[in-house]
Amino acid sequence: PNIEVVAVQYVYSPSNADPAGASNAPLNPIIGVPGSIETSVTVTWTIRNTETGCESSCSSTFTMSFNCRIGCQTTPTPAACNGESSGSIQVQGSNGIPPYNFYLYNSNDLNNVIDSVVGVNDEPGGALFSNLPAGAYTILITDAVQTLEDATACDATITQPDALSLSLEMQPENCVGTATGSISATFSGGVSPYMVSIDNGTASEQLSPFSFISLNTGNHTIKIIDANGCEIAEDIKVELI
Repeated sequence: PNIEVVAVQYVYSPSNADPAGASNAPLNPIIGVPGSIETSVTVTWTIRNTETGCESSCSSTFTMSFNCRIGCQTTPTPAACNGESSGSIQVQGSNGIPPYNFYLYNSNDLNNVIDSVVGVNDEPGGALFSNLPAGAYTILITDAVQTLEDATACDATITQPDALSLSLEMQPENCVGTATGSISATFSGGVSPYMVSIDNGTASEQLSPFSFISLNTGNHTIKIIDANGCEIAEDIKVELI
């Protein structure tokens, strides 16, 4: 028999996967419909027998699945000094459909966004969150398909060194002008090695405990600076016997 196609209809699911919005677009559902892990198009052909005039139809559905969730990798950098907001988190999202959006939260409070980087069109996509204090963080990543309700979550912990501590002990000067006094400094925390100085003099790398000798009676300032530039200083008076 002589057959001719008299009509073709395209029905997309979800409806906003229709690239033309008129159900008669080519066979190319939109990739990356928010909230949908797959899109499909059902094509219906209406055909006619040119000899008898009888018409019939047949349909077929084509589905495109996006079942690869966004992958996530984080690289935290510790805070340089105890109590400082100098840490950072580098985060990378991959295997999704750009643009990527990155949302930073405290891990114990996923209701309040600390910071965000949105509209990253690279693949993989990355974001850097800086000036962060030590703590546990969660980053939610979305793309053109995954929404915040279905976001990929990845965690990162920013650490910090222990706080610098400094303890001083004095030995008195025996007689006026003999410079027989001394100060013993015991220090810890931070990141070694340590630079040690007295009275804003030249610093030198030392181990704890360290003693400053040949000191006269009077007030002295001891300063410790660690490898990250964190410092602690304390005053002590060398007495006279």
